[in-house]
Amino acid sequence: MNARYVGVGDRVKTGQILATLDDTEQRADVASARASVESQEASLRIAQSVLKRREALAATGALSRQQLDSAVQEFQSAQNDLVAAKASLATAEDALVQTVLRADADGAITARTIETGQVVQPSSTAFTLAHDGELDAVFNVQENVLSARDTPPTIEVSLLSRPAIRAKAKIREISPALDTTLGTVRVKLTIENPPPEMTLGSAVVAHVRYGSSERVKIPWQSLYSLDGRPAVWVVDPASMQTQLKPVTVLRYDSATVVLADGLTPGDIFVVDGGQFLRNEEKVAFTDEAVQ
Repeated sequence: MNARYVGVGDRVKTGQILATLDDTEQRADVASARASVESQEASLRIAQSVLKRREALAATGALSRQQLDSAVQEFQSAQNDLVAAKASLATAEDALVQTVLRADADGAITARTIETGQVVQPSSTAFTLAHDGELDAVFNVQENVLSARDTPPTIEVSLLSRPAIRAKAKIREISPALDTTLGTVRVKLTIENPPPEMTLGSAVVAHVRYGSSERVKIPWQSLYSLDGRPAVWVVDPASMQTQLKPVTVLRYDSATVVLADGLTPGDIFVVDGGQFLRNEEKVAFTDEAVQ
């Protein structure tokens, strides 16, 4: 590379020169391709002149059909050679243009992988340019949060250093792959109309609001089965007898089970040892055992 004009963090405009490469070889290729085009153009003119002369002779019967066909083939071959030469010239000129690296859009340079004097291979990455426009915020979210809830009605992001600066956001992408090390899923949020202070690379916090509702949450070991359905052993405080009560599970968390219905606040249920109980079995417990 001959010269580099921008670095990481610099803002650039469309068409701005980012770097230039040594174009000696490319200029030589262009000159050779142009010479080839000129040579093929001369060959085509000669072939065209020969064809016209033989067509005139063939019209008078002084020339055989075979000789005329030979002139036609030579003319067509010259045409094809000229097309190929022009294509080679266009390729060489494009390679010469590529020795000047320009920004394809307004934005900011986020990465640089080349230095002045470095030998750069074709198609290798030189810069990473983040285009201006909507910004994305990336978060690693626990898998059970995503599987347990619908899309939140409202999402906002705020600057970590300045919480008062906020903007609305919406979910753009949820990765299908799970990070098995952390148990998280990568979620990308598109920030709508980001304020000027919220720039590329800013640390942000997401504020998610879900619709609230009261639910009963029980330890997973409290869950039992009644005819293949989820159930919980409850204790009637008046008769002190047990009863296996069907429940509806809303979701399973890592250590608890959230119920949609079946239990109400204040119900006494058995946390552990349900496998030893029967319906209408009389039990006793101390105040310390009741949670």
